[in-house]
Amino acid sequence: MERRTGYRMDVELACRVWQPGIATPSSNGVTVNMSRSGALVSIRENGSRGLPGVGQMLELEMPLPVNEAFRQRCLLCQASVVRVLRTEPGDYLVAFKFHQLRFRELRQPRGQNGTRSMAAGRKLVVM
Repeated sequence: MERRTGYRMDVELACRVWQPGIATPSSNGVTVNMSRSGALVSIRENGSRGLPGVGQMLELEMPLPVNEAFRQRCLLCQASVVRVLRTEPGDYLVAFKFHQLRFRELRQPRGQNGTRSMAAGRKLVVM
């Protein structure tokens, strides 16, 4: 049974997955596809932190292109995990349902200095 509520676009966009209240991202990933209601993200298992569980609330942070007029911004999505699928040993597809979206300054994990940008690694693929 098809449960999607919106059109999905194939988009490869670097993202970080954060657990609320934790100062460093729990995982880095790349979106596989997105819609206005959710995203499918490819994630490599991060040893000590493990994988997100179905029903878990997380934040997805997707950097946007740099603009000289202001600091780097990102799309921040509060989302819940709806599905986790193992594709290869250590590689997983995680489906997220968005609950809230907003734009904000890109945060730097503790211990990182400078203006490291994840936006340079983004790629848009439309099929």
